[in-house]
Amino acid sequence: MTFEVQNEALRNQALSERITPATPKTTPENQMNTSEQINELAAALAAAQGMMENAIMNRINPHFKSKYADLAAIFDAARKPLSANGLAIVQTIGNGVLHTRLLHTSGQWIASEHPLPMSGRPQEIGSALTYARRYSLSALIGIAADEDDDANAAQKGNGKPTETINDKQYAEIAKAIEAGGRTLGWFCKFAHIDDLSELAPERYDAALTYVKKLPKVDNAAGQ
Repeated sequence: MTFEVQNEALRNQALSERITPATPKTTPENQMNTSEQINELAAALAAAQGMMENAIMNRINPHFKSKYADLAAIFDAARKPLSANGLAIVQTIGNGVLHTRLLHTSGQWIASEHPLPMSGRPQEIGSALTYARRYSLSALIGIAADEDDDANAAQKGNGKPTETINDKQYAEIAKAIEAGGRTLGWFCKFAHIDDLSELAPERYDAALTYVKKLPKVDNAAGQ
């Protein structure tokens, strides 16, 4: 091949690459929620967790009367142990999803996603975002941020089970939860019960009102 022909071929190749950028390769690793290796991150997180104390539960859920740690309290409990071990948290929003990523100085990472409501009043959307940030952060770093009564709420002082909602109430609140695009599992986690049938009658009205006021979501996977 002469120099002129070779030079022309190189020019054509360069022009083609400018017009049609190469498509990034899609590999199974691209679809995972961790980097290819997490050995260094795992060791750092283990050390950080050994330094962490559970967040101070400084708030009370007005709907369910349970204590929880707000977002600032979780960060207060986690920031120094994470930083001391080369770890950092990044939370971003994209395509209606909260992306939470735990980063290590080695470049290794672990990520999670939490769907966000696509409509509603600004205050409702903001509240849902704070809720998502709080739960995603505490789950990713392994820190307790909600009250756990060891199932004591399921029993009264005399050891007898408490009363629970009836079948009609169960059907009504289940319908309201699913109409909002959410799952019964999401509600149970939020209400600190194992099954919807365990909801106490005295919590029913407040719970139903709260669920009906929530903005509808298009995808509640993971809630």
